[in-house]
Amino acid sequence: MAPEEQAGGREDARRTLIEDYLSVWHRDHPGEGCPVSGFAADLGREPGQAARAHDVYTNGVRNRAARPATGDDDGMVQFCTMVGALVLARATRGNPISEELLQAARTALTESGTGQSEPRRRTA
Repeated sequence: MAPEEQAGGREDARRTLIEDYLSVWHRDHPGEGCPVSGFAADLGREPGQAARAHDVYTNGVRNRAARPATGDDDGMVQFCTMVGALVLARATRGNPISEELLQAARTALTESGTGQSEPRRRTA
């Protein structure tokens, strides 16, 4: 596979990850989604009482942040934007601002945003 084809494939995978993560479905199904956004506040409150969980969580954050990475960044800012937008969208669910938050983050991270509110595919 040519380098430009590999780059295009990585960009397609990155865009799919962002669109799926920042979807209405993911917002509405926190029990089936990414644990990073679900446990962030809890582990931040009591890091000493859950040292092992805290270490596992921290490693998971680093691994998840690497997924949207591009050649010129490590994915950390992109992942922070995704998690922050999802947490805020969940907190404002039922108000139009909830979907606005998801769309704003999708647009910022993909430069065009598809407006897609449902993931193209879900894996078990």
